[in-house]
Amino acid sequence: MKKFILILLGIILTTTVAFAAKDNYKNLPAGIYTCPEEGIPCTIHKQKDGKFVFGENCKEKITDSFSKYAPMIKRKQCQYVPDPNQYYSCEFADATCSVLITPSSARVGCTRKDKDKDKKISRVQRLAFDQKVLQFAKEGKCRNLYPEPPAEEPKKD
Repeated sequence: MKKFILILLGIILTTTVAFAAKDNYKNLPAGIYTCPEEGIPCTIHKQKDGKFVFGENCKEKITDSFSKYAPMIKRKQCQYVPDPNQYYSCEFADATCSVLITPSSARVGCTRKDKDKDKKISRVQRLAFDQKVLQFAKEGKCRNLYPEPPAEEPKKD
């Protein structure tokens, strides 16, 4: 009976630790974490939309049961830079678009709303439309998905 209880307790603790390890990154602020690693450092990018991008040198994946880097991040052994990316959603009469603007590039992805969804458009037309959408986002004509919180005003005594 004792053996059964110990085995059951071991299984429960192991699964609890495994689930907790996956959630270690959940509460971290969005940004780029650079952790020491043999040779080239590991870079982990937690985007504002919750997605993770692990660098090639990282010896971990978000699906791993146990985390190597999350404890290092919490102990402040990794360098942190806030997520510099900007995320927008643009609504048009014939399409809904998402825009990701990074310091070095930009991506536009659109879903057409019209009944002619299957109608082919040329690559040139698509590129022109993507440029128009990107320009709208840069001009503030699209909804910022993760706006910066307003700065607090100093309290007057």
